[in-house]
Amino acid sequence: MVSMVSVHVTRDSVCMGDDCFDNSRDFMLDGTLDWGGFMSVMLNGHFLPNVSGNDVVWVLTDIRGMELFTYFTKEEMLISHTADRGLAAFLEHGAGLHFKYYASREQRRGALYDRFGGQMFHLWHDGWLDEYKLLCGEEVKTGQMVVIPHPDKRGGKLCGLARGLMEKIGLRR
Repeated sequence: MVSMVSVHVTRDSVCMGDDCFDNSRDFMLDGTLDWGGFMSVMLNGHFLPNVSGNDVVWVLTDIRGMELFTYFTKEEMLISHTADRGLAAFLEHGAGLHFKYYASREQRRGALYDRFGGQMFHLWHDGWLDEYKLLCGEEVKTGQMVVIPHPDKRGGKLCGLARGLMEKIGLRR
């Protein structure tokens, strides 16, 4: 028997005109859905808007603000920050989920950098180094996914710092 759960999903606005509309929707979903299946429902239902350039980052959080996964629109790639236990396991504190919008990779990278005080060890220890490396334009192998960046995406002050620190502590690409 399929266990259905009611989920209230909200998202940040992407521009002033987007504020004119209700950026929330209620879904009745299979509680065993993994994050890939959940994201398919969101994309097929056109819940997330198309943004010019299509190189933005969406982060799904629960009602406590815990980040569950990061979705990169350009590559259509999802990086999960949780065990694959099914949707229902993450709704025990309430049936609300929220998509946080980052207008650029640099904005998301800066948020991660600030959150961990620029400490690469903490990024690695807490499981965020793969995402950070991807945001810096480096090749990342996460589970079955391999992302190879375009050569013109490399660089940036934080990326150079991150590469230097990772080499110092023995983390090489």
